[in-house]
Amino acid sequence: MASLETGEYNIMAVDYSSMPPTLRPIGLSRQGDSTAVVVLPEGTPPPRWFIQRAFEGPENLYVLRITHKTARRSDGDAVHASDGPPFEWMVIRSAPHPPPVGRDAYAVFLPLSSGEHRGWGYDHTNSETEIPILLQDVGMPWYIVRVDPDA
Repeated sequence: MASLETGEYNIMAVDYSSMPPTLRPIGLSRQGDSTAVVVLPEGTPPPRWFIQRAFEGPENLYVLRITHKTARRSDGDAVHASDGPPFEWMVIRSAPHPPPVGRDAYAVFLPLSSGEHRGWGYDHTNSETEIPILLQDVGMPWYIVRVDPDA
């Protein structure tokens, strides 16, 4: 199974309910005292994520950073970004999807000590506003595409 190389990426949610499918970038939103990882409205310029393969452990463990903040689990099932030590996520290539995603579909999971996993998900019925990413029993596919370093 191919893994992601360390580098800059765009992470997007894909809505196949419209034709053509729409892409919504994953970014940050200040919510109270924390910075939530959210699905941004369609048409928002995608922020760059820095995805780094973890130094130890299986090949599919990664640290995900945006604007020098690390994506991590908050209290409960929300995903937020903050300063602090690395936090590892399991990123697994998903089955191929219809265009525009193709083979760039991945699921992002939090591995638990029990051997189970909680995956990134969101309320896909809300298409207008910023939608928090929550940990769910099933991980949704995300479009993760490498950004050209010269762009």
